[in-house]
Amino acid sequence: EQTENLPSGVTFCGASLTLKSETSLNFYFEVDPGSTVYFSQETNGMYQMPTIVGNYLKVSIMGIPAHRLDETFTMYVFVDGECYSVSYCPLNYCRIVLEKTEPAATYTPELKALTQALYLYNQQANAYLEK
Repeated sequence: EQTENLPSGVTFCGASLTLKSETSLNFYFEVDPGSTVYFSQETNGMYQMPTIVGNYLKVSIMGIPAHRLDETFTMYVFVDGECYSVSYCPLNYCRIVLEKTEPAATYTPELKALTQALYLYNQQANAYLEK
């Protein structure tokens, strides 16, 4: 994860993955009331859908194919006319889940097995495309 000094009033809170036929990378932000924030409509060729989830603004990069899960995606954040960025690789999420050692309800053995499988899926997709 790499953030470009987001301004006060905008906080990057983390990322998650949504797994369907292709993967979505979800970015979560806290935005102070009164802040005017816009996100780029495309990043690395993928469409983003901004939604409100609880106290967070979630912006998703959708339709990431298996062979691109090891690439870094950049979300551009515009605040009061200034451009900032947050970069994240989907496989970083897998690494974080697998490296957690303390018990955490969200990092179950099933989630750890899934993230291992996702890593292997990416590696096999890359090998297939190299043929």
